[in-house]
Amino acid sequence: TARIIAVDTTTKIVRFSLNPHILALNGEFAAFPHSIGSIIKNAQVIRVDPGIGALLALPPNESTSIDNEEAIAKMDKDLSNNLLSNSEYKAASSVSTAYVHISKSLDTNDPKAKKGKQGNQGKSTVKQRTPEALFARHFSINTRISSLRILSTSNMLDNIASCATAKSIVDAHVLTHADIVTGTIYKDVPVMQLLESGGVLVDLGVGTKGIVPSMHLFDKASHGSVDSAGNDAVISGYRQQIRQ
Repeated sequence: TARIIAVDTTTKIVRFSLNPHILALNGEFAAFPHSIGSIIKNAQVIRVDPGIGALLALPPNESTSIDNEEAIAKMDKDLSNNLLSNSEYKAASSVSTAYVHISKSLDTNDPKAKKGKQGNQGKSTVKQRTPEALFARHFSINTRISSLRILSTSNMLDNIASCATAKSIVDAHVLTHADIVTGTIYKDVPVMQLLESGGVLVDLGVGTKGIVPSMHLFDKASHGSVDSAGNDAVISGYRQQIRQ
């Protein structure tokens, strides 16, 4: 038994797949074993595309139960493939993989670079392109990656997840707005901009920003004291701490 995955009407070529995860695309065992946002440790580099990215082999998912494995074996037998009887095929099909693009592999921000005007924008880091030589040094074949984070599992056909190994992404509070939960306390959130309204723009994660209005910056009431510029001394002092 095989599943048709492509039909080329010009060459009259029909492409099939025998991969278990593709045969089970309409079943409960078709899902990727790791959820989006999961942090996985000790992955291994098994392929490198210079200047593009690297393919990582993930360690076995301990949550996969024996019943799950038995059900997959039964499905393979019912489909009359018996592919799992081949030890090499069974070992290869049990390995989950994730691909990391070079842009999400390492943190190469330049903290000295600035965007916009100093008065309105404040300090901000600029994302630099990851040098290919640096990428090659950290992602050679068989290199162990200390930790990675799953970003997407939508590529069901190849069963390869998209991941990031840059520390800023692995340690990010959230990945998308859907991860934000009302009432959650986030600590050590970096400030991106000082707004003219008196509030600040903060970075919660991968492209996820938040605004802290001036009225929520602190809970100490002003006593009416002003600084040399005629501004509220309490507010000015707090803004100075944020700039630092």
